[in-house]
Amino acid sequence: MILKNLLFFLLLITPNCLLWSENGLGFGFCDAPGNEAEVEIFDRLGADYVRMGVSWSLLEGSGGDWDFSRYDPLITEAARGKLNIILMLSYDHPRIRQRGDRNPRIRAEYIPDFLAYVGRVYERWGDLIAGFEIWNEPNMRLYWGGGDSEFFQLCRETVSYLKTIAPEKPVAVGSVMLNPWVRGRSYVRKLLDAGILKEADALSIHPYAYWAPSQARRVAGVRKDMDERGYDSKELWITEVGFPTKSLYPYRVTVEALPLKIAESLIRLSAAGADIITWYQLYTTMKDEKDSRGFEVASFALLYREPDGAYIFKNGLETWGRVANALGGLEYIENFVTLEPPTDKTVHAFCYGNSEGRRVVFLWSKIGIQELNLSNIKSDIMIQNVVTGEFDPQNAGVLLGEEPIMLSYRSNSPESKITIRGHGAIREIRIEGL
Repeated sequence: MILKNLLFFLLLITPNCLLWSENGLGFGFCDAPGNEAEVEIFDRLGADYVRMGVSWSLLEGSGGDWDFSRYDPLITEAARGKLNIILMLSYDHPRIRQRGDRNPRIRAEYIPDFLAYVGRVYERWGDLIAGFEIWNEPNMRLYWGGGDSEFFQLCRETVSYLKTIAPEKPVAVGSVMLNPWVRGRSYVRKLLDAGILKEADALSIHPYAYWAPSQARRVAGVRKDMDERGYDSKELWITEVGFPTKSLYPYRVTVEALPLKIAESLIRLSAAGADIITWYQLYTTMKDEKDSRGFEVASFALLYREPDGAYIFKNGLETWGRVANALGGLEYIENFVTLEPPTDKTVHAFCYGNSEGRRVVFLWSKIGIQELNLSNIKSDIMIQNVVTGEFDPQNAGVLLGEEPIMLSYRSNSPESKITIRGHGAIREIRIEGL
């Protein structure tokens, strides 16, 4: 569908204002809005974070002159829209590269030059941004050509410098590609053991994978590694995750499967310990996606921004907005839902909430279709399929399948919990406590 009437598009993703608060989970994109209409799109999607890189080589000219015009409009527009901007500091500069260097790196003798670039970035945009991220995927040879100890030194000195000039701005280190085939978790442990997170505020990771449970297991493993090393007060940011619908990436999915993948990924990653999730990515054009080959990234996007001014939403964008709007500002509540046998083997259940009694529960089936009996729940509970967007009446049974059903409500007793009982033979389950 082509949407030249932006209002119609926005009405398709109406945020659930009941579930919003200023703290808790945050969601966003690795893209920045370019105008007021796109700021409104971010708002309606429940996206309050923008993660964007500001490349040193694109800011400083060969003659030492600095030109900020490439990024000024994007950062200014995002800040005007009250979005939280995370600036990724990257990469090296041609003037410090040596013969034989094929990939970016910052040798120790050039760290002062890199810090000068960091200082310029803060001087220009420091009042407009929410935080910093140092580098991108240093455990990938494409993005870092030096050794691990060399990168850790760069991180250590950059964090120290930022905490001197901008102590109020959170700083994330890592930006680690978490896939096992690049030894992602081993790299995280090495970084943590080197003490790089000690002065920083967050660890950032990129848990790309085809299976959402695999994504979540890896993120939970990193959270465990952080906690065991005394970093339980540090945040965990997912600054890239997503699914391409073309290309040669091993986690490519079909366009038809994308909404379900998005829903399960956001739900599971939020429960695994992530504090912020910035999705890769929001914008592309239909032509760019059609022409993409190999490992090009156009097909990761969820919204086609066409040259004629039309916005064409991709299958899955509305699902992303429903989940982000529901979970923004909330926190995962472990053990809130009790699954009595046999439902512990037949139902997935995730609950989120805050101290004010706001609650969101996601349920879906592990074994095919089950009947969810809703005859005894309160009348003010909203029941919605987050994949299709359809609402279910409260006085009828709901067929629980692979698509997550969202129950959102306000609890007068914040400590009250939910119990789910059922009989495997007839595949009927009941909810108690709502």
